[in-house]
Amino acid sequence: MRAYFATISKVSDATGNTVDAHGDAAEGFLAVLEKMDIAFGEDGEPALAMIVSPADADGVQVQMDAMPAEQQRRLVEIVNRKREAYLVSRRRRRLPRHGQ
Repeated sequence: MRAYFATISKVSDATGNTVDAHGDAAEGFLAVLEKMDIAFGEDGEPALAMIVSPADADGVQVQMDAMPAEQQRRLVEIVNRKREAYLVSRRRRRLPRHGQ
C-alpha cells in the first residue's frame, strides 16, 4: 500500500492537487473539498471518504469532531455549492439526436 499511496502523492503533487493542513485536519479537509469534484447520490448526499494512516486516525477524528462552528458553516457552504454545480452539470448533459 505504501507504493500505491506514494504514487498517488507524486501525481497529486505534480498536478497541484495537494494541500498542507498544517496539523489542522478539519482545515485540511475543507481545503481538499474546495479543490475536488464531488459526486452526489440520489438522496443528494455527497459521496466522500477520507483515508488516514492508522497512526493518525484517532487524532484526525478528534479534530474533525471538535470542528468549530465557523468551519462547520464553511463545510455546509462548500458542500451546497458543490452540490449545485453537480446538479447543473447533470442538467447540461445532451441527449442523442434522432438517428445518432
